[in-house]
Amino acid sequence: MPKPTNPQQEIALLRAKLSLLEAEICNAAVVPQKPRASQTPQHRFTLRVPHTDLSTIQWWHTQDDPSASVRTLVRNDVAVNGLSDPTTRTITARLSAPVFIINESTGTVRQVMHARDLNPHNPIESKILDSVLRG
Repeated sequence: MPKPTNPQQEIALLRAKLSLLEAEICNAAVVPQKPRASQTPQHRFTLRVPHTDLSTIQWWHTQDDPSASVRTLVRNDVAVNGLSDPTTRTITARLSAPVFIINESTGTVRQVMHARDLNPHNPIESKILDSVLRG
C-alpha cells in the first residue's frame, strides 16, 4: 500500500482499515443458526384407525406427542427388522414365562419360549397356543 502523503490521506486509510476490521469482527460474530421447525421441510401423513381398533385409539390418546411416538416406534422397528412391512411379517408371540412340555412316552422335557415353537396338533400345546394368541 502506498504511504499517505498528507494527514487527510492517512485518516482515510485508517478509516478504511477500521472498516475492514469491523467487518471481520461482525462476520466472525455471526453464528449460523439451525432453521426453526417451521422452516424445515416436513412430510404430512394421514393415519386412519378403524373405530373397532380400541387398543390403537387408547394408545394414541395416552401419548403426549403422538407424532414423535410414532416416529420412535418406526425407528425402533427399522433398527430391529430393517425396511420391511410389519403387516407381512409372521407374528410370533413370546410367552410370558417359559413352558416346559413333558413327553410322557420318551420322558423328555422340552422348554418352549415362543408360541411358534408350540405344536398346534398336540391337544395340550394347542390349548396353550390358543391362550397365548387370545392374550
